[in-house]
Amino acid sequence: MASPVICIRDTSVANDTFQITDLFPNRSQRNGAIDPVAQGPRYLRNVETQTPVVSGTSFARSASGLVAYLLANQCHENAPNFEVLSVVEATTLADFFVARMRDGLALDLATVNPLIAGLAGLADVQIGSANSSTTIHDVLLILSGAKYTVPAGHVYKAGNDDIIVPTESFFNTSVFVEVDEDDSSFYLSVASGALSKAKSVRTNPVDGSLLDPLVVVYDGAGNVL
Repeated sequence: MASPVICIRDTSVANDTFQITDLFPNRSQRNGAIDPVAQGPRYLRNVETQTPVVSGTSFARSASGLVAYLLANQCHENAPNFEVLSVVEATTLADFFVARMRDGLALDLATVNPLIAGLAGLADVQIGSANSSTTIHDVLLILSGAKYTVPAGHVYKAGNDDIIVPTESFFNTSVFVEVDEDDSSFYLSVASGALSKAKSVRTNPVDGSLLDPLVVVYDGAGNVL
């Protein structure tokens, strides 16, 4: 099973300014000889959606985020030419994922693929198909702040516009570490700790109005926890 993710819903929260403090082991208390990799405190990061600049069949310069990921990994399903997405189409698809995440909505394959089919120009696009290397878990990781950077010069399409899927990972694991799916403190936090509070509706202290939660938490398949 893939690791769960924590995504920032509130666009006013800047990178590395909000942390989850009740995940174990904590870096300050961890015994390196006997404890697993530190899980907390966990600083949260926003999704990146930088617009790639392409030249011919390749990335003209490096680009980071969800649009770059989708452009490099996702294709149309119309045979025999499984054509790459355009930058506009990749942006439309990225915006779809970001909007659902900001609204705290499910992102599992059974939910999103029928909805994607209704987007402009994407009727034949399916996440998780055998012809593309896109996975919903990769999308979730990027939505939760994972750093994905396609290098300048990466060739992503053939002369007939077929996609050329990457043969290596462009995730930067020095910037972002996945949640340990076997970490019981994560699920305790979701149920009754810091994450439970962060994913709950808030009350504006000034006027008493209700505010959206700070975060949304997904399991590795895109179901809301």
